[in-house]
Amino acid sequence: MAHHVYNQFCPIARVSEMLEPKWSMLILSELGFGEMRFNGLRRCLPAMSPTLLSKRLKELEVQGMVVRTKNSSTGEISYSPSQSALDLKPILHQLAMWAHQNLDTEVKPHTLDVKVLMWSVMRRVDPGALPPALCTVIQFDFPELENQWQYHWMINLPGKPVENCSQDPGLDVDLLVTADLRAMTSVWIAHSTLADEIDAGLIDLAGDACVMDAFGRWLAVG
Repeated sequence: MAHHVYNQFCPIARVSEMLEPKWSMLILSELGFGEMRFNGLRRCLPAMSPTLLSKRLKELEVQGMVVRTKNSSTGEISYSPSQSALDLKPILHQLAMWAHQNLDTEVKPHTLDVKVLMWSVMRRVDPGALPPALCTVIQFDFPELENQWQYHWMINLPGKPVENCSQDPGLDVDLLVTADLRAMTSVWIAHSTLADEIDAGLIDLAGDACVMDAFGRWLAVG
């Protein structure tokens, strides 16, 4: 590998050699939420080139941080975190909390990406927080965006992963979330609270009262 090697016995130096290469920690952070395919990682990390993503995954696999699995029936490749990578997850969480407390983590306009936000929400929400129902549909409306990206739907079916749609699924909507993209992103990364953004008039909830009440728990943001 062409990465800098410290050649020191210090454990911090050794782990830095593994995690310092650009994007490595972000890849591990995404994989910490479960198995993913290559295109799923690309959606989470759109600024990363496919070539570099492939290279980093191979490096992390060699280092024992990523497990590569091939489906014998379909030939599809998936990636999942090893136990060593899972052991790192609470450390990455603490690093994120330190950043919130000590760095300027205000959401900047150039960092906003509704596709990444919705993909991240889809993967990390807690479907079990919603009231029991055959199907719960949450619609997101970002009025400042162009029509192509303004509307998104999350479909919650019992026992199944949450689905994210950018095309109207034609289902009854249980909760409409009208939001400023910057405010919604700020809530998602815990820079601000859902209650604060609602009070500021930047996020509005309308629909079923029970779903509305559970929305914060569903987002796992309180």
